[in-house]
Amino acid sequence: MLRMVSEQAFAQARAKLSLTAIPSLNDWLVERAEQHGFVPRWRGFRLVAADASTVRFGLRASRIERAALPDQILFGLFLPGAELMLAASPH
Repeated sequence: MLRMVSEQAFAQARAKLSLTAIPSLNDWLVERAEQHGFVPRWRGFRLVAADASTVRFGLRASRIERAALPDQILFGLFLPGAELMLAASPH
């Protein structure tokens, strides 16, 4: 049975997800993609692409003046073919 979920309900559930769970979930997903052969290899090495992009984060009200810049650079390692992010971090 397929159940439909509203965008608002999905956003509320996502907001409750612990930030410490995200790296573990990503590791689990990449491991499963490896097991099922979705991660391409070249001479036995996993193919990885690097990218740095400017991203715009939403601004929220804060008591701290200039708590965060709206535009930040996000550096990531991407698994081409599998279309998965291996790791990403803001700078």
